[in-house]
Amino acid sequence: MQGFPAWTYKHKRLVSSLSPASSLCKASDPVNLLFINVSLSTVCKTLSSASWETPRVAAGTLYLDSGCSRHQDAQLTFPPSIVWRRFHIRLWQHGNDVVGSAHYETLRSFCRHEVHHFEGAEDRVSDIFEKSGWKVSRKSRKLQNPEFERYNDGFCTEIKR
Repeated sequence: MQGFPAWTYKHKRLVSSLSPASSLCKASDPVNLLFINVSLSTVCKTLSSASWETPRVAAGTLYLDSGCSRHQDAQLTFPPSIVWRRFHIRLWQHGNDVVGSAHYETLRSFCRHEVHHFEGAEDRVSDIFEKSGWKVSRKSRKLQNPEFERYNDGFCTEIKR
């Protein structure tokens, strides 16, 4: 099994044009879901069958690498059409697997969301796949990415067919 990233990354807002490329990005949200040996389209279809949708208003882009070159392949939210409070997941195809970062957020100001927690969103996504007959192994892999302010315990859930 290949190595998995522990964090997603975002561009820093104010960056000098003289800065090296590696300093243009900073760690953002922890990875908390790994879908093993499955395609991105299959993960998206399963979430769509539980009423998750691509957001109508695009959320910010996150990247899977510290150089900010691998932008997210998909993102979905629940409940659909609700902008001020929602569950949100970003997904990346990573070889034969899919890497996910899920959280619960609320609208803080115009077009700016604030993440409240990661664990509840990880559980909500895991429950959807478990109820659909997938094998869900909670807390199965320690990624060394705890986040205490917006609680993430540093483990991720593995989901397999």
